[in-house]
Amino acid sequence: MNLATEDIAPEGTRNRRHRGHTARVPALITRVQRPAAPDSVLAASAVEVARMLREKQITAVELVKRCYQRIDQVNPLINAVVLTCRERALAEAEEPTR
Repeated sequence: MNLATEDIAPEGTRNRRHRGHTARVPALITRVQRPAAPDSVLAASAVEVARMLREKQITAVELVKRCYQRIDQVNPLINAVVLTCRERALAEAEEPTR
């Protein structure tokens, strides 16, 4: 019996197992929930999104805007995006398909 894994974590922390070791991590990290994707376009695979673009179900500009809306929604929770090029991405999305 491994007592470390059955030990109750102090208030505000939680036991996590990694490679056979138990570590206490802040509870906030383990309890952050990902907000639901706001629409089916963002939940679609890259192949499906490419099809939507080809079939003109969505424009490239609308796709870029939705992606940045999602980044704005989720990034404060996970702090994964350091640098964005919004203006450039929108400008490139507005260019006609070559």
